[in-house]
Amino acid sequence: MATDSSFEIRQVSGEELRHTLFPLWAYPFLSSRESPSRHDEIYEQMAASREERHTLIGFEAGRAVACAQSVLMEQNIRGALVPMAGVCGVMTSVESRHRGYSTKVMNAMFQDMAEAGHAVTCLYPFRESFYERMGYVSFPQTFSATFAPEALAPILKMNIPGEVEAISLWDAWETYREQIRDFRDITHGMAQLTEASERRQFDKGGQVWLATARRDGQMVGLMTYQLTDFWGELQASGFHCKDAGARYLLLAWIARHIDQVKSVRLHLHPAEQPELWISDLDVVRRSWDWVTPMGRALDVAGLGGIPVGDGQLRIRVRDRQCPWNEGEFQLASDRGRLVVSKANGADLDLTIQGLSALIYGTHDPEVFTYRGWGDPTPEQCAALRRMFPRQLPYLYADY
Repeated sequence: MATDSSFEIRQVSGEELRHTLFPLWAYPFLSSRESPSRHDEIYEQMAASREERHTLIGFEAGRAVACAQSVLMEQNIRGALVPMAGVCGVMTSVESRHRGYSTKVMNAMFQDMAEAGHAVTCLYPFRESFYERMGYVSFPQTFSATFAPEALAPILKMNIPGEVEAISLWDAWETYREQIRDFRDITHGMAQLTEASERRQFDKGGQVWLATARRDGQMVGLMTYQLTDFWGELQASGFHCKDAGARYLLLAWIARHIDQVKSVRLHLHPAEQPELWISDLDVVRRSWDWVTPMGRALDVAGLGGIPVGDGQLRIRVRDRQCPWNEGEFQLASDRGRLVVSKANGADLDLTIQGLSALIYGTHDPEVFTYRGWGDPTPEQCAALRRMFPRQLPYLYADY
């Protein structure tokens, strides 16, 4: 709980969410054309996923005016699973905006999450610059690739080992959850939502298909998709492949829809290059309809154990929001794993944004000077690159 003379922050759960969180959420996120009589129905649809979340509400003179939530997950950081808190639902009532209430609620959330043992946090920002000031760094933008399926016809003539099966996602829900965990365990930056939150993400009406690619009895790829209409569009919200063979198995499955759909739209990892999959695939790239995610180191000491390259460096961390991160640390590699310890003195000053960019692999150390995150020398940049090679994080979890 946090208080000042006129503003109090406390955790809210249970039935109290209906009268505090939901009215704050409804104003920015529900259409004004939505009948108020539908609000209870909408709340009931949201209740299970909201109850799983840690909710902080800011009260001004006893009235709920600001809030933030976090959903607890594990995130793959360079091959290690790290406790991650996904922040969402950061809102302030219109009459109370621009008073610093969201910042106060976020600072309280940081403290709660760190005390609960979460080393990192991610979110989808309403404005990147606001959350950068709070220590977050932007991930590469995921994107959708749209193309006509006819270009995939040659794949149908390929002899690709393996097979694809497609069934209703709801009939294979546990299989899907297990398979997504498999991909999370091998994909840097990937996190998986809690079951109630993930179910609500898909349960928005209509049939959702799960196509699973298998080879020698092992799952090597999966795709979740919907068909908008006859001669409409095949829209894949998830497209995950363990190797090139899995990708072409799934593309062959898509090619079987040549006479059924006019276009295909795939939501892809930022490292994918669909224009190189096959000749004459005229791809239209578009930034995903949702905003790009951001990530932040929440507890420097909790980062120990993630895979890193050889080297060591003493850094002084500056973190205005999380004072427990302020100080001098030694980052060292021990048999390929990061060891974080307190240091006496530092070779380099880094803001928490700079450290976050290193662990997530989002920015080369050479740009830190221009972002105001630190001023490493060329030799220090080289050392940081060896320890923290660039990687493209893919959050996947949409919350």
